[in-house]
Amino acid sequence: MKKFIVLCCLSFLIYGSASAKTWRVNNTDRSADFETLDAAMAGITAGDTLYLEGSNIDYKLSSPIKKKVAIIGNGYFLTDNPNTPTYKSPSNINGILKIEAEGVLLEGLSFNSYSTTYYINIGADNVTIRRCCVPEIRFDDDLPETNRNIYNATITQCYIFGSGIKSNFDYGHNAVITNNIFAQEYASSLFRIYNSLIENNTALTSFSVRENEGCTIRNNIFPDIRDNNTNSTILANYIGVESDFLFDQEDSRDRRWKLKPDSPAMTAGTGNSQCGAFGGSAPYVLSGLPAIPQIYEIDAPSAASEASGLKVTVKIATEK
Repeated sequence: MKKFIVLCCLSFLIYGSASAKTWRVNNTDRSADFETLDAAMAGITAGDTLYLEGSNIDYKLSSPIKKKVAIIGNGYFLTDNPNTPTYKSPSNINGILKIEAEGVLLEGLSFNSYSTTYYINIGADNVTIRRCCVPEIRFDDDLPETNRNIYNATITQCYIFGSGIKSNFDYGHNAVITNNIFAQEYASSLFRIYNSLIENNTALTSFSVRENEGCTIRNNIFPDIRDNNTNSTILANYIGVESDFLFDQEDSRDRRWKLKPDSPAMTAGTGNSQCGAFGGSAPYVLSGLPAIPQIYEIDAPSAASEASGLKVTVKIATEK
C-alpha cells in the first residue's frame, strides 16, 4: 500500500486546499486512516477527500453521505486494459450510495453486482459522478415530498451496466450527461431528465431516451430515441447500430465499445465529429482510472549490493 500513500500526496495538488485533508480508507490495511467507509464519514469534515483503496473485500456505507466529500477509488476492469494500477483489485461498493450533501464527487468507484439494492442515489444539487462502474443512477432525495427538482448533476465517463439514469420520485434538472457507456442488454434508459445536456453517450441494445423535456440530445449512439422528448433538441445522433458493424471487438469489457476507424459514426456528429462515448472534448477513459497519478509498473531487482544500491524503475501515468 506504500504506492498509494505516494499517490495521495501527489494528488493533493489536484483536490486539496489549505484546509481540506486527504485520508486513506482500506479495509485490509491497518496502517490506513480508516478501515471502513462508515468510520471515515464519521471522522472527516466537509471538503475532505477519501481515497478508497482497492481491496478484495467490498466496501459498504450504511448511512447517506451528508458531508461534501470526494470519494475516489482506483477504477474498474483493471485486468482488462493496459497501464492500470499494479494492484488489480478495484474499490468495490456493496449496496447503495445515497448522496444528501451538495458538491459531492464520486470517482473511480465500482459496483460489482446488478440488483435493486445496488445504485447511486442523487438527492442533492451539484453532485458529480465520474468514471464509475455502476448499475443505475437515480434522482431522489428520499423525502416524503415528491417531484422536487435536483439541479446541476454531472454524470460523465461512467460505465452503466444496469437500468440507466432516471428520475425516481424527483427530477434531474440542468444535468450534464456525457461520454457514458450504457452496457445493459435490456431495459436501459435515460428517463425523465429535464433541461439537460445529453451528449456523446453510447448504448448498444434495448435502450431508450424518453420523457425528457427541454434537453439537448446530440452526438450519441443509441438504438432508438422515442419521439416524446418534449421540446428537446435532437440532432446528429447515430441511431440503430449493430456491434459487429460499428465497434472494435476486443477482450476488454469497455475497450470493445471503441469505434472502428471506418465506422460511419466516426463522422456522424455535429461538424463531422465522432459520435459516442469516445468522442467529444472529454472522451471516456478506459477502466475509469481517476484523474490522479497511477503507478502501473514497478521494476525492481530481487537483491541489492552496497556497491550498486537498489535501482528501481517506476512507471506512472495520469488520466486527465
